[in-house]
Amino acid sequence: AGGYRLLFGKYVDADDFVLFLADKYQDEYSISAKQFLLYGHYVGAQFALRFVARHPDVVEKTVVTSPIHFTYPYPNTPCPWGAGAINEYLKWNDGTVQKVEEAGNLKDYAKAAGKTHVIAGEKDEYRDKPRPAHEGLTRPLRAISWLIATNRNAHAQGEDDLASYRIIPNASARSDDLLPHAKRYFETKVLSVPNTD
Repeated sequence: AGGYRLLFGKYVDADDFVLFLADKYQDEYSISAKQFLLYGHYVGAQFALRFVARHPDVVEKTVVTSPIHFTYPYPNTPCPWGAGAINEYLKWNDGTVQKVEEAGNLKDYAKAAGKTHVIAGEKDEYRDKPRPAHEGLTRPLRAISWLIATNRNAHAQGEDDLASYRIIPNASARSDDLLPHAKRYFETKVLSVPNTD
């Protein structure tokens, strides 16, 4: 088990790895756009939220489904729960020790707000233990509290584009329930494909 250590990567910084993959893909397929679409589910959603808050200029839009946790724009709440600094040594099960130093930037969190859409299933009733900054015990309630905090920060930083959120009726937290909605969001809101629903 890696816990939040997985957000950073053991051998290669996770953010650097995603940026490397995006550059390679753009080079391989002669894509001139330097921004990309990012999707994450569950722990991948937690990573995607943190990633776009750290690198808002390289992400065109991110859609997350059923994030296990959120990263709030609170400078006094340490990473990975907030924008506060983390400066510690992480120890892996095999004895590997890794130094992690990171801090969020509230302006970057604000720029990321308008690039972020959260999708949750109405029937997602998983209850988690209390976490720093998180309000509510279920993912849908935490998503709403994160949305409010994120959009308040965006307003405070002078950003007009805000994060959005959608609850899917009769859906669980499973990716096969939510992925079609994420795909449809990318198609209709980002790629301008007509919605046939």
